[in-house]
Amino acid sequence: MRRDGIPSLRGLYGVSVIRAVDGTLIGHEAEIVRGCFERLHAGDSFRGIVAWLTEIGVPTRSGGKWPLSSVRTMLTNPRYAGRAVYCGKPNGHPGTWDPIVGDWLFDAVQARLSDPRRRSQVGTGRKYLGSGIYLCGMCDTPVHSHTSAGVGPRYRLPQRRPHHPLGHAD
Repeated sequence: MRRDGIPSLRGLYGVSVIRAVDGTLIGHEAEIVRGCFERLHAGDSFRGIVAWLTEIGVPTRSGGKWPLSSVRTMLTNPRYAGRAVYCGKPNGHPGTWDPIVGDWLFDAVQARLSDPRRRSQVGTGRKYLGSGIYLCGMCDTPVHSHTSAGVGPRYRLPQRRPHHPLGHAD
């Protein structure tokens, strides 16, 4: 919320803030946003949504490609459901602009994103403690852990080196 009491919709894809401070929807962008929510609700992944946006030729507002983080930010932003936000959190009040997605769709997407079964990484700890710490015995380059089917974990150099034809140091 700005000091003059007018909501700030800065950076909200699908909403005009240049021509109308009241948050007039930009039709084609609003359809893209709605499509992203619907695709995730139907089971698509962030990568699938980025591929879809690229396939149909939708650039970001700055004209670039969509990073996964921008899609995630979009799909977790309560302002798209017409909810007012203060200091990054919904304040329990409706916004003064038209929502792009309905409450039911926004809430369904949030439930899917917060499902603990979606987590592929648990914690930030290293799985193999020597990764980045152990050094190659021939060139003192830090080695990293690597696993491959049927072989199990091992340490290897990040890139192939002339003195390691297989690119690893066991």
